[in-house]
Amino acid sequence: MSRHSAEDPVTALLLSPRRRSWLWLTCAAALVLIYLTLWTLYSTTHLSSFGRYEQLDPGASTRQFDADFRLLSLVKTETLVGGDGDPQRASADAVWVVANLEVVRRSKDPNFLCLTELLGPDHRAWERTTLLDVTRSQPMFCDNEELAVGSPFRFEAIFEIPARDAETLYGVVVVNPVDSTPEQVLAPPR
Repeated sequence: MSRHSAEDPVTALLLSPRRRSWLWLTCAAALVLIYLTLWTLYSTTHLSSFGRYEQLDPGASTRQFDADFRLLSLVKTETLVGGDGDPQRASADAVWVVANLEVVRRSKDPNFLCLTELLGPDHRAWERTTLLDVTRSQPMFCDNEELAVGSPFRFEAIFEIPARDAETLYGVVVVNPVDSTPEQVLAPPR
């Protein structure tokens, strides 16, 4: 007599080795399909240029970290001149782009950041240059201590970019690394 009788419920639940293999294969395929679907959704939302930027009208402002940012001007030059008169030339086949921005804080948000990038063709972005041999008249950063609530604060963001891209710039992006919404591109007023 076998250990299990035909009427035993445990015997009815046992699968043959072949059926067990197909069940494992089906479960593995389902997990791979779920993973690929989630990765595709995440990558198209966060890693591609699809829907990542929103171009604003010239002179419009954007609100990030409870502060309004506005691009006042975007100037391209081969030589930066500081307050002391000493010029600094851009690298070979490059130009300087000086973005004059204004920020007005609406509250003392403890998470306030003042990060900017210059957006060019094919969604290429450049970070601002921080090491310069010239002293500029306007501040190059938004200092939390200097920003009073409700008062406009002007600062410069300086970028060194390839000269071939200087005429095809979209504008300046105020980067918000904690938000996944499309970043708004500030265009200078006409």
